[in-house]
Amino acid sequence: MFFLCNRYKQLEDIKKNFLEKKIPAVADYHVYKNIIFAKRTLTENQYVKYKSIYDILTADMPKPNLIIYLHASLPTLLNRIEMRGREMEQKMDPRYLEQLSEDYETAMDNWASLYPETPIIRINGDEYDFVKQEKDLNDILSLLDHYWQKGATRFESTC
Repeated sequence: MFFLCNRYKQLEDIKKNFLEKKIPAVADYHVYKNIIFAKRTLTENQYVKYKSIYDILTADMPKPNLIIYLHASLPTLLNRIEMRGREMEQKMDPRYLEQLSEDYETAMDNWASLYPETPIIRINGDEYDFVKQEKDLNDILSLLDHYWQKGATRFESTC
């Protein structure tokens, strides 16, 4: 519940300080991802209660006008977690991580069905390493630049 309220507050701040003033905003999260984790970690009864609160809090929240979805295979994810060196992540069960990846795939497909006006750029992390490879970063930035030039119209791409 803490994470849901925290994300809600962050998005409220973005809405107030940027979107209502017609200032573009970029965020590396959306409150929607909390549902992905809640569904994976809560009991059915807890999830039903959580989802009710989520629905109330997010009913009037603005939807993103673009989602950049980074996905990768389990070996790539495990390698990057090891390289990042965050102690908390080192103990993550690979099965949990694989299930979470599947949950994200399902969530992105669901989002695309529910909100077809929101473009989703899917970037394959097995093929792109924008942290280590400048060319990969530039390719992704070019793709984003293409989107910004198109404006708010429907745009779909896969990297």
